[in-house]
Amino acid sequence: MLRYYNVQLRTLKSLGKWTDVFLLLVLLLVVLPLFIPRFLLADILAWSILIFAFNLLYGFLGYLSFGHLTYFAVGAYTFAFSVRYLHIDPLLAIILAPLTGAFIGALFGVIVVRRGDIYFALTNLSINVVAYYVLYFLLKDYTLGDQGIFVPLKSALIDLSLRGTAYIVILIVFMLVFIFYKILSKSTFALLLQSIKEKEDRIKFLGYNTFLIKYIAFIISTSLAALGGAMLVLSHAYVSASVFFPIYNGEIIVMSMLGGPLSIYGAIVGASIYLGLKYVIAAYIIRWELIIGIILLTVMILARGIGICGVAEKVLKRTRIISVVGR
Repeated sequence: MLRYYNVQLRTLKSLGKWTDVFLLLVLLLVVLPLFIPRFLLADILAWSILIFAFNLLYGFLGYLSFGHLTYFAVGAYTFAFSVRYLHIDPLLAIILAPLTGAFIGALFGVIVVRRGDIYFALTNLSINVVAYYVLYFLLKDYTLGDQGIFVPLKSALIDLSLRGTAYIVILIVFMLVFIFYKILSKSTFALLLQSIKEKEDRIKFLGYNTFLIKYIAFIISTSLAALGGAMLVLSHAYVSASVFFPIYNGEIIVMSMLGGPLSIYGAIVGASIYLGLKYVIAAYIIRWELIIGIILLTVMILARGIGICGVAEKVLKRTRIISVVGR
């Protein structure tokens, strides 16, 4: 009998670990669509996937990238070109996007990951500048530059041109990424990344190949970023090269810092706040960037780099400690 209750208790504990996944799904599927336009929610989910990719490197490894829009664009145009020009089914094109992102990550990662700090940031920025030039000028016959291209989204299985259907697919992809990131953040691999961030020489001394660990993390990051780009195109059935202008890498950093680079909820919170404020404030104020800047400055000062989610998690931990001591 005691063994039976122990099994039941373990089952309840394991189910409790996934409560946040269920609540997030209900929130995004049932509650938020009642108050927020679906196109905005779809954008938030697409950008959140990109922030997950960015946070994997910046939050866990401490590598700041000024060029993650490159891999976002790789996924976006892999999806768009596959569907528009190669007439591949959109559902299959969704799978091709992260695979292409992983290939590009594997190709550039050999060079980019060798060194961290400012070298890593500026190398990624340089790649982004080159990629933008290729999209805007060399491939202008296919991308149409600022004008952009529309992407037909009729699949053999479902009609993704319907906004509601497209949102469901984007939500499913986002939830899969969230679950993957949640598992990854609790894994030994994430612990190794944080250890490399703190003291790489010590990890080398223990016999680990730190370059390989960082290289794998970079490939995972670029594939997730590419998947986010595909979701952005799926949301709008349209893509323009202007979205991937290198200066917009700053928006990725802003969203990451707002939500918190070390929290698994930081991506969705940061993207929601930034894009939500951008959508609302831009309707009334032309220079909405000033308001966002003031909010970010306030969060940076008060949160000290851990973001809104980081502060919330600290408060919850202190509350639990106080409640335990109080007993």
